[in-house]
Formats: sequence, C-alpha cells, structure tokens
Amino acid sequence: MLLSLSVVEAAMLFFAYLTLQNGVTAATRFGVTVSNDDDHPTRHADSIMRVMRDATGLKLEDGEFTFYDITTQSSGTGGPDDIIQVTVKHPLQLISPMVWPLVGNGGVITLSVSATMRNEPSPNG
Repeated sequence: MLLSLSVVEAAMLFFAYLTLQNGVTAATRFGVTVSNDDDHPTRHADSIMRVMRDATGLKLEDGEFTFYDITTQSSGTGGPDDIIQVTVKHPLQLISPMVWPLVGNGGVITLSVSATMRNEPSPNG
C-alpha cells in the first residue's frame, strides 16, 4: 500500500514540477518581450506573475516569486538588454498522510524552478 501511494505521490510531484517549469519559462519569455514601465516598475512584475499563474493554473502567492537582474546584481525585472532571472518556490502538500513521514516537514515539499533570459533591447536603439 505504501509503495503504491509513494508511486502516485511521485508522479503528482513530477507533474507539478513540470507544470511549474513550463509556467516560469512562459512567464520569463513574456517578461523579456514586454518593456518595463519606468513610472510603474511593479506593474511589470505583476504581469509576469499573472502569466505564470495563467500558464500553470496553480494558486501561487506573490511571496513565492523572486525577480533578479543578473546584469546589475539587484532585484527587479531589469531594463533593456539586462539578463533577468525569475524564480518560483512553491510549497506542495502531499496528499497521503502515510507518505508524510518519508519526506518530513509535515508532508510539504518545496519545488523551486527558475528561468534566465535576456530582456529585448530598447525599441529606440
């Protein structure tokens, strides 16, 4: 019984990981093609989070997202030609309490996915 439950949990965990990885890739692709609004810098991050949520269908909290501009070594979604990294750390509660002792932490596994891309250059040159 425990073996069967473990196999099902592992399959669901793998599915959730792939869903998150696909979502963060789609969100980062969106983020690098949309210019950052200097007057409203958080609007860009909000739109990236919306794309991630739409792509995965998961309930992702704002605190699970991290935006990092590798070029300037600072947080944020960067400017034109900057290399940005979007990271999502999502806690996943396992379904079967019988498997919880095998993973510890009350049956919660934190999945971490990220994507790194270069922002498109400024349309003005």
